[in-house]
Amino acid sequence: MRGRRHMAVAGHYLAAQAALQILESGGNAIDAGVASSLVLSVVHSEYVNLAGVAPIMIYRAETGKVEAISGLGTWHLAPCGNS
Repeated sequence: MRGRRHMAVAGHYLAAQAALQILESGGNAIDAGVASSLVLSVVHSEYVNLAGVAPIMIYRAETGKVEAISGLGTWHLAPCGNS
């Protein structure tokens, strides 16, 4: 999807549209990415869901730094079947 000042790409046009609407209403790329992923969890639920892995890399233009978020959550320490 392409607007007058922004562009968004996703695996489904509704997810791209949601991201574009966020950008057009003043949100940033992080907001748009979250909106897009939420829509994908509905329209492509066989591929994407809210409980999955979400690795994220963010480039901050104002500082020139890259931030990485693993998005893995926590893992159970015991082997399967043990609590």
